[in-house]
Amino acid sequence: MRILLQATLPERPIPYSYQYLLYQTIHSWLGPENEWHGKHAGYTFGNLRGARGLKSGLVFEESFKFEISSPQKSLLTTLIKGLEANNTLPFGNEIKSVQLLEKPVFLPQTAFYINTPIVLKKPR
Repeated sequence: MRILLQATLPERPIPYSYQYLLYQTIHSWLGPENEWHGKHAGYTFGNLRGARGLKSGLVFEESFKFEISSPQKSLLTTLIKGLEANNTLPFGNEIKSVQLLEKPVFLPQTAFYINTPIVLKKPR
């Protein structure tokens, strides 16, 4: 299951190290006493789309979007409820819309375009 979140325009440039701030925010939406606390949460989130990189950080001319994916429907349902209670982001802006994305159709041969880097490590 995947959701697409669209945020309002940030008040200031977003630091290049935004991923940890966004991770903290996502966990706050899951709530303090959630079943995923301290465990592998089983979700991923993509990069912020629509940025222009400057020395001061990421700058957006319009709102930005990012996706959150999880095979656990209950995790995304809990996240959306937390988001409805507090939709603020740590960049001086807020989430303005949430869209449920359709399940992708996989053909026998499918090309994948990733939203986030993948780290592959060869065992020694």
